[in-house]
Amino acid sequence: WLGDYNKLFELAKKSHEIYQYAYGERHSETGLTYKLLGTGYYRLGEYEKACSCYEKSKEIWTRIYGEVHSRPSVACFQIGLACIKTGNYTRAIKEIEQSIQIEKEIAGEEAADLAISFNHLGLAFTLSGDYENGIQNLTYGMQEGMNYYGKNSNDVAESNYYLGIYYYLTNELHKSIQYILDSYGIRKELYGQENPETALSIYFLGKLYEKIGEQNIAIKHQTEACEIFTTYHTMHLKLEIDTLVSPLIH
Repeated sequence: WLGDYNKLFELAKKSHEIYQYAYGERHSETGLTYKLLGTGYYRLGEYEKACSCYEKSKEIWTRIYGEVHSRPSVACFQIGLACIKTGNYTRAIKEIEQSIQIEKEIAGEEAADLAISFNHLGLAFTLSGDYENGIQNLTYGMQEGMNYYGKNSNDVAESNYYLGIYYYLTNELHKSIQYILDSYGIRKELYGQENPETALSIYFLGKLYEKIGEQNIAIKHQTEACEIFTTYHTMHLKLEIDTLVSPLIH
């Protein structure tokens, strides 16, 4: 999983050097290579570097295409994702809302497929402590995902996972468990048991069972997830959950 991705990341770095040399900083394809570099850093857990690359792609594409275009919209969304990871929720909300507005202007209110955007917007609001806007956007993201892709899709798995976080943080633990179980079931079907995405749900279940006093089940889930994270060199995902969630639970 990560081994192949590291190879792709190295290719992305070389491509960026080539395009930067051949076309300079003001070319659309240079913007694309910045986006690819950002995605590489994001997958490696280097979110500040990812954000910097996404900002470069946004700057280049906005200069070329103007603000109302799919490429600046994508860059805004990806900046938002990186800002969620770094804890800059105010900027994350601003960037994702800008992306949503651009997509609506391009495709119309009904045509735009915005499930993933509303999922992350809801997560940003939730983590900022604005639970009212959090649940509103997460619920809408779930509905959009169901409408576009059906219940067994990555978007719906993500909605379930983020709703699980919401109910975890609002201390409605049994609701949280159900949503995380639903995310686990979908991810297992889509990606298999031995996958970092599935491991996220397994590990989060472990945190939930720990919170309700089911220590044996908690240890089982957390141990299994950590083995998967270790295998795929993605232990930073486990550390992110610990950092993001544990300090907020009392």
